[in-house]
Formats: sequence, C-alpha cells, structure tokens
Amino acid sequence: DNEIREEEILDIMTAARRSPALRAYGQEELGALEQSAQARIAQNKEAALQEACLTLPADMCLSVFAHCVDLVLADGELVEAEAKWLEELYPKLDIDEDYARRIAEVLLLKAKY
Repeated sequence: DNEIREEEILDIMTAARRSPALRAYGQEELGALEQSAQARIAQNKEAALQEACLTLPADMCLSVFAHCVDLVLADGELVEAEAKWLEELYPKLDIDEDYARRIAEVLLLKAKY
C-alpha cells in the first residue's frame, strides 16, 4: 500500500532478529546492507527486486515469500496493491503458484486472529 506503518516496522525488526541468516551480522553490517539495498531501490526499484530474487539461494525462497506475506499483513489488512505485489513476487522467487497460495492462506488465517 506504499505506506509502512509502525506495526510493519516492528515486524520487520523482529523478523530480522529471529532470522538465522541475519543473526550472523552485527548491527553495523546490517546497517550497511540496508543502506546498500536502499540505494539500489532508489536507483531502480524493479531491478533491485529482480536482482534480490535472482541472487537468493533457492532453499530460502519459500521462507522469504512467507516473511513477505507476514510483513504485508502486519497491519492487519491486505489491500489490493499489496496482493498484486505478492502475486508478482512469487514467480520471481520461482515459487509454484499452489505453494504461494497455500502460504498466503495460512498467514491470512494467522493474521485474522
């Protein structure tokens, strides 16, 4: 929805702290990675997303997609723009449509209660 609410920021921070892949990095390193990502996004948002999806290890794609769905739902709602973005994301992560749908269904149920 092009708006990052406080709930979403808190969920992003929590996900980063819980992520085994990110725990290996210190605060300074995470900050540098975030700045690098922000710079790439500022240059070309779509190219940055495509590059990130292509360089992600295949065994992480389902988890990353699930995190994205969870973060999108952090504010308790799924607006049309967010649903569209998720629909465009899963093919870029080379995720089967059925897997993407099942992940979304479970996380929508989780967000409901």
